Amino acid sequence: MAPAGKATLARPVVERSPAPLAQFGTGNFKDSETTGFFLSPIPGEAVNFKGSKFGDDYSNELPAKILALTTVATPLLFIYLLVIS
Repeated sequence: MAPAGKATLARPVVERSPAPLAQFGTGNFKDSETTGFFLSPIPGEAVNFKGSKFGDDYSNELPAKILALTTVATPLLFIYLLVIS
C-alpha cells in the first residue's frame, strides 16, 4: 500500500451510483390493480385488499386528538398571552 501523499489527498473522489430502476409515485403501477383517481400519481388501495382481520384499531384516538389539539393550542395560548400583557 502506497503512503498517502498530498497529491492523493487532494484528488476528489467521484463515485457514481447507478440510475434508479423505479421512481415511486410517478405512475409506474397498473391502474387495473388499484382503486383511486386515474390522474393521481400515487397508487390507491389494491383491488383485492381485504383489510385486517381484527378490524380498525381506534385505541389511540383520544391521545392523538389531545396531541393535535395541544399542538394547535400552544402557539395560540402564547399569542394570547403576548396580546394581553
